Amino acid sequence: MRTPCENGEYENDEDKTDNLKDKVLEAAAGEDVEAVVFRADYLVQGPIEPVNWARAAPLLDYYYAPRYGGGHYGSLVAWTASRVIFIRTYDGSTTIDWLPRHPTAFTPEQVGGGYFRDIY
Repeated sequence: MRTPCENGEYENDEDKTDNLKDKVLEAAAGEDVEAVVFRADYLVQGPIEPVNWARAAPLLDYYYAPRYGGGHYGSLVAWTASRVIFIRTYDGSTTIDWLPRHPTAFTPEQVGGGYFRDIY
């Protein structure tokens, strides 16, 4: 089946290989996800209240195409005790990334230029 992307192009459902909920849990690295703000509909304006993981998890349990030229899958910020997790897109490629939640020594890079977890 072909699904329309935000840019009007189509992607094949078989390209959807990554599960958003699983990728958030992977980025959490075993820590509990404390809260999530997720916006799938860009018509929603204004602040969105955080929800707990029990409420967010079913909404994030879907597959997406992480490849370049894939569709956009909303915006997400999630918090654990030590990390802030977010959706990162670069040239149509969608990944889940994270930054330290609290000030700590690390070498920052431009978002889109590398994975923080690889240099942290």
